[in-house]
Amino acid sequence: MISLPPALRPWADELALFPAEIAGALAPLLPRVHRLVGALRASPKNGLVEPDGFDGLSRRGLYDRLLLSEWLLADEEPLEFARRAATGEHAFLKIASREPQSAPLSVAVFDAGPNQLGAPRLAHLAALIVLFRRAQNSGAHFRWGVLQDENAPHDTLTSSNIRALLQARSSREATIEDWNRWRETVQAMRVFHASPDAPDAWIIGGERLQRALPLFERTPVAQNPQHRVLDSRDAAKKLALSSEISVSLLRVHESDFYERENDVSPTQNASSATISPTATSEETDLELAKESSDAARALLLSVVTRENWQTNPREIALDLPDAKSAARLLRDPFAVATAETQNASSRFSSQGNLLWASATKLMARSIDGSSLVVLPVANSPRAGTGKPRIYRPDNRGEIVAAGRARKAVVVITQIDAQTLAVQAWGKSSDSVPQGRFKLPFPLPESRDQTLLPCAVVPNSSPLALLVLLPGRKLAKLTTECDFAQENCYDATRVASYENQNCLALQARSDDVVFVTANRGIVQLRNAEKTDARKFNREIQTAFFGRSEKSQDAGFGLVAVQLRERDWLVPSQVESNNPFDRYWAWSLESSTRIVGVMNLYSWATPALVAIENEREVVLRGDNWEQNLFSAGAPIEHASVSPFSPDIAIRTAAGEIAVWSVAHKAWTLRLAPDSE
Repeated sequence: MISLPPALRPWADELALFPAEIAGALAPLLPRVHRLVGALRASPKNGLVEPDGFDGLSRRGLYDRLLLSEWLLADEEPLEFARRAATGEHAFLKIASREPQSAPLSVAVFDAGPNQLGAPRLAHLAALIVLFRRAQNSGAHFRWGVLQDENAPHDTLTSSNIRALLQARSSREATIEDWNRWRETVQAMRVFHASPDAPDAWIIGGERLQRALPLFERTPVAQNPQHRVLDSRDAAKKLALSSEISVSLLRVHESDFYERENDVSPTQNASSATISPTATSEETDLELAKESSDAARALLLSVVTRENWQTNPREIALDLPDAKSAARLLRDPFAVATAETQNASSRFSSQGNLLWASATKLMARSIDGSSLVVLPVANSPRAGTGKPRIYRPDNRGEIVAAGRARKAVVVITQIDAQTLAVQAWGKSSDSVPQGRFKLPFPLPESRDQTLLPCAVVPNSSPLALLVLLPGRKLAKLTTECDFAQENCYDATRVASYENQNCLALQARSDDVVFVTANRGIVQLRNAEKTDARKFNREIQTAFFGRSEKSQDAGFGLVAVQLRERDWLVPSQVESNNPFDRYWAWSLESSTRIVGVMNLYSWATPALVAIENEREVVLRGDNWEQNLFSAGAPIEHASVSPFSPDIAIRTAAGEIAVWSVAHKAWTLRLAPDSE
């Protein structure tokens, strides 16, 4: 849920129904409508008074409420006590009282006729939220519905019935029969709830509705509900109330400020909107919302009652959201946005695994292995993404590792069995040790095509780069060496970790963490200072993941595989060493674990698993959640340690990124068909 300022917090529960970007567009309308409508005041129950503590002093009362100082006077000066009693001068505690309030009935009826298409429906939605919360705060029974709809009224506010309101478009105007049917419904609800007072009824409609229905008849209050009219109009036009209206009713104003093809003013100019009579109601709604960007940007809302309909009703100008947000509110405000599938040129084709270098950068090796493909990832489904980029190192060879050092892209190329070349591009490239490095050990000849991570050691002098290499080797590349031959530096392993199989490496803002098969998790804060936490068991596989909880800040969130089916996620609440508290899973051998994450709203961390080759699911401690199903078998999946995102590569060649936070795709890249 989005963070709300104090002025919007009364509607936090209602705004939580909408996606964050839609709630942000709708929220500014609510305080304005609320100030216009006002609070709902319940009527006191006649003849009932309830005590509510004490409220000052009184000269009258029972002697069990007499002040202690008066009783002291009775002990010390009994004659004075008697005199005060005779003259009525004793002081008593005064009982405060309150009258219990009856729960009134509040009703909202919406006109869904053709004159309410377009922007006025935004006022409908805002009015529904405000009236619903208004009734809830007053303990009133709230019912709402559509004037042209014969179905039973709603008594709740959910995404499904909000969608029903927006889709309740009618091709006919409301009639007296519609209103009489609702009057009978209101009276029946009044009897059912045993409400002694006139219901608080609102009709949300337009000026034409006010003229068409006898809303302000001078009929006895006992026979008709107490009504008001919420009227919405173009801010550029003047309200012209008909003198024929004589009924008190709550209503919503029509949208006659948008010209239509069959209702065009003689003074219409060339820029006026024309809506085809064959268009559907939804198409008309969207057309009018789009046209609003060029027309008036506000609606004029006014409350018309029996007392003020012949004078000047109170009114406000309601600013509209931008055209894009308005169109989405009218179409389906609960639809989840998703990134559109883009076709990637063959020059950006890649192979092997997908490596997360940051929250917004995804890396992969080119088809021939000599270039690095960097894919930008949007931080939300509606945010635009940049174009992929290709980095070709100057040294010919096969790329074995890559990463980012601040804003620099780092690529490590294997020249021969014992020689690496490091090259960096970007503003922070001077923080990376670059050049050729001679390894003290040979790299394996036969291996998979996995792109491995690298990380700059923070606060190190001279510059140092940790690289995870094929064969689970961890090397520290530094420009400090004992000798130099043909511009090659001597690359020494991290001294404390000789003969340790390195399984995972992650660069963080202030340190570097990695997992070794024998030693566990190691934290490297600079070239000299390290810390380690053991598992007391040998590790087979390890993944770093994204955690939003402070308890995982030390060594980071990590999942380790101990045996074929057993997985552990250590708890870092305790500072003792080794890890002795953890979450454990024993999974089926067919379940493929690809990562781990722990969001703030989750009770426990969750493993990210692939099932049935296409299904991606979360496996928490005694809970599960299905995330998405791929359109083709998943060949590779990578869970970001920087953000709650999952990248996949399918057998069809598509690369996609699923945002767990937004529950939608943020990147969909399909191979070019050419």
